[in-house]
Amino acid sequence: FLHKKVRHITNGIDACALDRAAARNIIRAQVHPHIRATLVQSRWIGTIAELTHNKGHRHALVALGEVFRRHPDTAYIIIGDGERMETYRQFVHHHDLADHVFFAGFIPDAGTLCAAFDIYLSSSVKEGLPYSILEAMVSGVPVVATAVGGVPDMITDGISGILTAQNSPSMIRDALVRLLEDTDYAASLGKNARTYALREHTLSATTERTLSLYRSCG
Repeated sequence: FLHKKVRHITNGIDACALDRAAARNIIRAQVHPHIRATLVQSRWIGTIAELTHNKGHRHALVALGEVFRRHPDTAYIIIGDGERMETYRQFVHHHDLADHVFFAGFIPDAGTLCAAFDIYLSSSVKEGLPYSILEAMVSGVPVVATAVGGVPDMITDGISGILTAQNSPSMIRDALVRLLEDTDYAASLGKNARTYALREHTLSATTERTLSLYRSCG
Protein backbone atom coordinates (compact mmCIF):
# COMPACT_ATOMS: atom_id res chain seq x y z
CA PHE A 1 0.00 0.00 0.00
CA LEU A 2 2.69 2.49 1.01
CA HIS A 3 4.91 1.52 -1.90
CA LYS A 4 2.33 2.98 -4.26
CA LYS A 5 2.19 6.28 -2.39
CA VAL A 6 5.82 6.98 -1.44
CA ARG A 7 8.59 8.25 -3.68
CA HIS A 8 12.18 8.30 -2.49
CA ILE A 9 14.19 11.37 -3.54
CA THR A 10 17.78 11.42 -2.29
CA ASN A 11 19.48 14.40 -0.69
CA GLY A 12 21.56 16.58 -2.99
CA ILE A 13 24.52 18.88 -2.40
CA ASP A 14 26.52 21.40 -4.37
CA ALA A 15 29.77 19.85 -5.60
CA CYS A 16 31.82 22.64 -4.04
CA ALA A 17 35.09 21.86 -2.27
CA LEU A 18 38.45 23.47 -1.57
CA ASP A 19 41.65 21.79 -2.65
CA ARG A 20 43.74 19.80 -0.16
CA ALA A 21 46.28 22.48 0.70
CA ALA A 22 43.72 25.26 1.20
CA ALA A 23 41.48 23.01 3.29
CA ARG A 24 44.35 21.93 5.54
CA ASN A 25 45.44 25.52 6.08
CA ILE A 26 41.96 26.50 7.25
CA ILE A 27 41.79 23.55 9.66
CA ARG A 28 45.27 24.23 11.05
CA ALA A 29 44.24 27.83 11.72
CA GLN A 30 41.34 26.59 13.86
CA VAL A 31 43.41 24.36 16.12
CA HIS A 32 44.52 26.02 19.35
CA PRO A 33 47.84 27.85 18.77
CA HIS A 34 49.74 26.09 21.54
CA ILE A 35 49.14 22.64 20.01
CA ARG A 36 49.14 23.64 16.35
CA ALA A 37 52.86 22.87 16.06
CA THR A 38 52.18 19.24 16.97
CA LEU A 39 49.85 18.78 13.99
CA VAL A 40 52.66 17.57 11.76
CA GLN A 41 51.30 14.18 10.71
CA SER A 42 51.13 13.65 6.97
CA ARG A 43 47.96 11.57 6.94
CA TRP A 44 44.69 12.89 8.30
CA ILE A 45 41.55 11.02 9.29
CA GLY A 46 38.66 13.44 9.66
CA THR A 47 35.17 13.70 11.10
CA ILE A 48 32.64 16.53 10.81
CA ALA A 49 29.97 16.06 13.47
CA GLU A 50 28.50 17.44 16.64
CA LEU A 51 30.15 16.16 19.79
CA THR A 52 27.17 14.23 21.12
CA HIS A 53 26.50 10.63 22.15
CA ASN A 54 24.69 9.78 18.89
CA LYS A 55 27.82 10.45 16.83
CA GLY A 56 29.75 7.66 18.57
CA HIS A 57 33.01 9.58 18.97
CA ARG A 58 34.09 7.46 21.93
CA HIS A 59 34.11 4.34 19.75
CA ALA A 60 36.23 6.18 17.19
CA LEU A 61 38.73 7.31 19.83
CA VAL A 62 39.05 3.81 21.25
CA ALA A 63 39.72 2.45 17.76
CA LEU A 64 42.23 5.15 16.92
CA GLY A 65 44.49 4.39 19.87
CA GLU A 66 45.66 1.22 18.13
CA VAL A 67 45.71 2.91 14.71
CA PHE A 68 48.16 5.54 15.97
CA ARG A 69 50.44 2.89 17.46
CA ARG A 70 50.67 1.20 14.07
CA HIS A 71 50.75 4.42 12.06
CA PRO A 72 52.25 7.27 14.10
CA ASP A 73 52.21 9.56 11.04
CA THR A 74 48.41 9.77 11.31
CA ALA A 75 46.26 12.48 12.92
CA TYR A 76 42.54 12.55 13.71
CA ILE A 77 40.76 15.87 13.18
CA ILE A 78 37.29 16.44 14.65
CA ILE A 79 35.39 19.44 13.28
CA GLY A 80 32.39 20.33 15.38
CA ASP A 81 31.26 21.37 18.83
CA GLY A 82 28.83 20.00 21.37
CA GLU A 83 27.94 18.97 24.87
CA ARG A 84 30.59 16.22 25.12
CA MET A 85 33.57 18.29 24.03
CA GLU A 86 35.17 18.32 27.51
CA THR A 87 34.43 14.61 28.03
CA TYR A 88 36.27 13.71 24.85
CA ARG A 89 39.13 16.08 25.61
CA GLN A 90 39.62 14.31 28.93
CA PHE A 91 39.49 10.90 27.23
CA VAL A 92 42.20 12.02 24.79
CA HIS A 93 44.34 13.32 27.65
CA HIS A 94 43.98 10.21 29.84
CA HIS A 95 44.81 7.87 26.97
CA ASP A 96 47.85 9.83 25.74
CA LEU A 97 46.28 10.67 22.38
CA ALA A 98 46.83 14.43 22.50
CA ASP A 99 49.65 14.32 19.93
CA HIS A 100 47.30 12.75 17.39
CA VAL A 101 43.74 13.96 18.12
CA PHE A 102 42.85 17.59 17.37
CA PHE A 103 39.59 19.38 18.06
CA ALA A 104 39.02 22.11 15.49
CA GLY A 105 35.67 23.23 16.88
CA PHE A 106 32.88 24.62 14.74
CA ILE A 107 33.96 25.79 11.26
CA PRO A 108 31.39 27.38 8.90
CA ASP A 109 30.88 25.46 5.64
CA ALA A 110 33.04 22.64 7.01
CA GLY A 111 31.88 20.31 4.24
CA THR A 112 34.06 22.21 1.76
CA LEU A 113 37.13 21.07 3.74
CA CYS A 114 36.80 17.32 3.21
CA ALA A 115 39.66 17.26 0.70
CA ALA A 116 41.99 17.86 3.66
CA PHE A 117 41.40 14.28 4.80
CA ASP A 118 42.91 11.03 3.58
CA ILE A 119 40.03 9.11 5.16
CA TYR A 120 36.64 10.29 6.37
CA LEU A 121 35.25 8.55 9.47
CA SER A 122 31.64 8.46 10.64
CA SER A 123 31.19 6.43 13.84
CA SER A 124 27.55 7.32 14.53
CA VAL A 125 25.28 5.04 16.55
CA LYS A 126 22.21 6.84 15.19
CA GLU A 127 21.95 8.68 11.88
CA GLY A 128 19.69 9.84 9.09
CA LEU A 129 21.37 10.55 5.77
CA PRO A 130 24.37 12.70 6.74
CA TYR A 131 25.47 15.43 4.37
CA SER A 132 29.03 15.23 5.69
CA ILE A 133 29.46 11.75 4.20
CA LEU A 134 28.17 12.99 0.85
CA GLU A 135 30.58 15.91 1.00
CA ALA A 136 33.48 13.53 1.62
CA MET A 137 32.35 11.31 -1.25
CA VAL A 138 32.10 14.26 -3.64
CA SER A 139 35.66 15.18 -2.62
CA GLY A 140 36.85 11.67 -3.55
CA VAL A 141 37.79 10.79 0.02
CA PRO A 142 37.39 7.13 1.06
CA VAL A 143 34.80 6.75 3.82
CA VAL A 144 34.60 4.43 6.81
CA ALA A 145 31.12 4.60 8.33
CA THR A 146 28.84 2.68 10.64
CA ALA A 147 25.94 1.02 8.84
CA VAL A 148 23.18 2.99 10.55
CA GLY A 149 20.17 4.93 9.26
CA GLY A 150 20.47 5.90 5.62
CA VAL A 151 24.22 5.36 5.39
CA PRO A 152 23.98 1.96 3.61
CA ASP A 153 21.82 3.67 0.97
CA MET A 154 24.81 5.88 0.16
CA ILE A 155 27.73 3.48 0.50
CA THR A 156 28.17 0.07 -1.08
CA ASP A 157 30.49 -1.80 1.27
CA GLY A 158 33.86 -2.54 -0.29
CA ILE A 159 33.09 -0.56 -3.44
CA SER A 160 32.40 3.05 -2.51
CA GLY A 161 33.43 2.87 1.14
CA ILE A 162 33.68 0.54 4.12
CA LEU A 163 30.72 -0.08 6.41
CA THR A 164 31.15 -1.27 9.99
CA ALA A 165 28.74 -2.30 12.73
CA GLN A 166 27.78 0.35 15.25
CA ASN A 167 29.47 0.29 18.67
CA SER A 168 32.41 -1.68 17.25
CA PRO A 169 35.81 0.00 17.75
CA SER A 170 37.56 -3.14 16.49
CA MET A 171 35.80 -2.98 13.12
CA ILE A 172 36.54 0.73 12.82
CA ARG A 173 40.19 0.07 13.68
CA ASP A 174 40.53 -2.72 11.10
CA ALA A 175 38.91 -0.62 8.36
CA LEU A 176 41.14 2.39 9.03
CA VAL A 177 44.30 0.28 9.16
CA ARG A 178 43.40 -1.40 5.88
CA LEU A 179 42.96 1.94 4.11
CA LEU A 180 46.16 3.36 5.58
CA GLU A 181 48.13 0.30 4.47
CA ASP A 182 46.50 -0.27 1.08
CA THR A 183 46.55 3.12 -0.61
CA ASP A 184 45.48 1.72 -3.99
CA TYR A 185 42.34 0.27 -2.42
CA ALA A 186 41.68 3.52 -0.60
CA ALA A 187 42.04 5.47 -3.84
CA SER A 188 39.62 3.17 -5.66
CA LEU A 189 37.00 3.61 -2.92
CA GLY A 190 37.38 7.36 -3.11
CA LYS A 191 37.09 7.37 -6.89
CA ASN A 192 33.99 5.17 -6.85
CA ALA A 193 32.42 7.27 -4.11
CA ARG A 194 32.92 10.48 -6.07
CA THR A 195 31.46 8.96 -9.25
CA TYR A 196 28.38 7.76 -7.36
CA ALA A 197 27.84 11.01 -5.44
CA LEU A 198 28.13 13.18 -8.55
CA ARG A 199 25.63 10.96 -10.35
CA GLU A 200 23.04 10.48 -7.61
CA HIS A 201 23.39 13.25 -5.05
CA THR A 202 23.93 16.57 -6.79
CA LEU A 203 21.59 19.43 -5.95
CA SER A 204 20.53 19.66 -9.59
CA ALA A 205 19.59 15.97 -9.68
CA THR A 206 17.54 16.28 -6.48
CA THR A 207 15.81 19.40 -7.78
CA GLU A 208 14.92 17.77 -11.08
CA ARG A 209 13.55 14.64 -9.37
CA THR A 210 11.42 16.79 -7.07
CA LEU A 211 10.05 18.87 -9.96
CA SER A 212 9.38 15.71 -11.94
CA LEU A 213 7.33 14.32 -9.06
CA TYR A 214 5.27 17.52 -8.84
CA ARG A 215 4.67 17.47 -12.60
CA SER A 216 3.47 13.88 -12.45
CA CYS A 217 0.84 14.90 -9.89
CA GLY A 218 -0.57 17.64 -12.10
